[in-house]
Amino acid sequence: MSRYLTLQLLLALAAAPWTAGAADEPAATFRVGFAKIDITPDPTAMTVTLNGYGGRGKKPATGILDPVYARAVVVTDPDGRSVAVVAADLCYINTDVHDIVVARLAADGFDDHNLMIAAIHNHNGPSAYDRRWLAGALMGPFDQRILDQVVDGIVQAVRTAAGRRQAATLHLVVDELPGMNRSRRDPAFDVAVGGGAGLATDPDLYPTDRKLTLLRADDIDGKPLGLLVHFASHPTVLSPDNMLISADWPGVMNSELEKHLGHGAISVFVNGALGDAAPLPDWSTPEQEVVQVRQYGTQMADAVRARLDRLRPVADPHVAGFTQRARFDRVKLNISGGMPLHHGMTKLLVLRRDQPVQAVRIGRLVLFGVPGEPTTLTGQSFEELCRDGFVCRTTGLANGHLGYFVTPVEYDEGGYAPSSCLWGRDTAARVKNALRPAAVAAQARP
Repeated sequence: MSRYLTLQLLLALAAAPWTAGAADEPAATFRVGFAKIDITPDPTAMTVTLNGYGGRGKKPATGILDPVYARAVVVTDPDGRSVAVVAADLCYINTDVHDIVVARLAADGFDDHNLMIAAIHNHNGPSAYDRRWLAGALMGPFDQRILDQVVDGIVQAVRTAAGRRQAATLHLVVDELPGMNRSRRDPAFDVAVGGGAGLATDPDLYPTDRKLTLLRADDIDGKPLGLLVHFASHPTVLSPDNMLISADWPGVMNSELEKHLGHGAISVFVNGALGDAAPLPDWSTPEQEVVQVRQYGTQMADAVRARLDRLRPVADPHVAGFTQRARFDRVKLNISGGMPLHHGMTKLLVLRRDQPVQAVRIGRLVLFGVPGEPTTLTGQSFEELCRDGFVCRTTGLANGHLGYFVTPVEYDEGGYAPSSCLWGRDTAARVKNALRPAAVAAQARP
């Protein structure tokens, strides 16, 4: 696992799928728009270093396997309240990107509360949008042109989606999807080829979140406008040896779903409690990984397609968004029980000490946006804040990045994720405490 050095370092539902209501329950009418904007830098026109794997040694990208996008969905309820969810094909969102985008979209009616900006966590996207010293030391130097391209793309995606809003109904399903992710905590897991050979996996002792959540918007004629997909799995089919710009398997899945939906519909993927959730393929040769990323992405698209007939109308006609701040001052490395560092170290890791923790509601679906990578059990703990009748899904890498969020037991056990839990044993509890008032507000009756 030494080569898997990164910058940042509910259990399944019952077998029966959760649906938004009875099949004959009338759907509420919203106004919904989708958009995607290409944010792929040109590696022939500039040096583009790739994010996610420190072991690359800041080598530049050699080409483009598939484009990377900023994808957005904007939903407005009958009372005129709006929320926007952005999924960027990036390894993470830092506070610099978040703050600039929020400021630029203020005149469009979006702010810290009703705009969620999440990264899918692919490890083959550009890295140079982060101006922090540590980012440059690990992943490559800052480039203002790439930051501008990322920010412009996200802003344009939200504005375009808002401009495309039209009368629409929403349809929701949550279903179990077994066998499509695996735990990185399981001793049987080793990302190297054949590394875990001879060891049997133990999904009961090392669970992953196996829930697949789908929210589709249809126009008044029943044609699909777009689809929001939520699942927990690292987009790391491509290894550090693969130097092509790519959105990894989510890019393949989104492309396949858009072909299936037709009518210009757009697929938006947001990741879940992925801190210990890995995809199925092991690393291989760069050539074979290109085959594997297509296979796994297509399998995910097939799993989504197989569940589209289980969608049920969303009758709750409300959207809402709330953000609460969590303050993080002292870095504490998980070495020999934890080693506090000087406050100045914080500035190398985050641009702002108060980090946004968010809840965005669309009907009865609530996305808990947290600025880091929660493990399965941590995500389950966050989702304990869900009220009866709601579907709450932990959404990682939203609005910022504080590293990994692990349980106290996981922290004490040590390993890769705990060693990348940079704020101490109680980090997840602090995030949950900040999430609580946002979760309560999002689920309150308007």
